[in-house]
Amino acid sequence: MLEFEISELEGRIAGFPNKNGFTGYAAPMSALIQAGVAVKPEFGGNQEGVMAQLRSGAIAAAGVNSRVMEEYTAREKFKVRALWTSEPYLDLPIAAHPRVPAHVAKAVQHALVGMSKDPDGLKILETSNAIIGREPLLGFVPSQDSGYQNQREVYRIIWKAEGRQ
Repeated sequence: MLEFEISELEGRIAGFPNKNGFTGYAAPMSALIQAGVAVKPEFGGNQEGVMAQLRSGAIAAAGVNSRVMEEYTAREKFKVRALWTSEPYLDLPIAAHPRVPAHVAKAVQHALVGMSKDPDGLKILETSNAIIGREPLLGFVPSQDSGYQNQREVYRIIWKAEGRQ
């Protein structure tokens, strides 16, 4: 694979899983926009598909989650170099619609956050983690809306570039 500086991607084809993914499209595209680098986006359906396109040389760079990249490159014995790594973002939230009564939303939050301390909840988490092959054990943690401000900023940058204020 040829190595590029982010500015050398100007006018080149960059692969993204789809236009709806945060880590695979929104975050890297906002970084490209902020750097003033215009690329020709190519969509590969999913992150592994984009990695395969990168491996074949069909695209110059790929926007993917770092864990997906690490797993793919280890399995496929494929070397890559990160051109850009985002700041940390919180994982996807479980959000409640404003019409859901506050006491119901709070009860659901309490149940999810407490799963790792409940024998039945822990069994569900362990089974889920075994299916996806994830260590350490994933679970739920409380969050605040303000923790997602950096994600909203990513979309603001993209929407502004697209003329969608």
